[in-house]
Amino acid sequence: HYHFRNRDELVTAVIRRCMGELQAPRCLRYEALLAQKAAPLACIVKALIDFGGVSDVEDPAKRCYVSLIARLYNEHSAILETLSQEQFVNNSRLLSTLLKRALP
Repeated sequence: HYHFRNRDELVTAVIRRCMGELQAPRCLRYEALLAQKAAPLACIVKALIDFGGVSDVEDPAKRCYVSLIARLYNEHSAILETLSQEQFVNNSRLLSTLLKRALP
């Protein structure tokens, strides 16, 4: 209880840190595609589904993070819902722009 008042605050801090690290490379991929005059739809989809090694089973930290996210999704966690909206807003905007260009 020294740094966090309860479990929810601890989980929130962990997810914010990890989710931000995972979203940054995707944001860069989207921005690179936006710089192209006409990005192919296949490249946009690849940028969306490529998790940048998050599923790397050799990395125990990534395995733990994926397990935590899966558990929170399974529990229909309000924490995850709030953080997802907070963390994905910029990438969602970029993805939407890319898709509108590719599929007018």
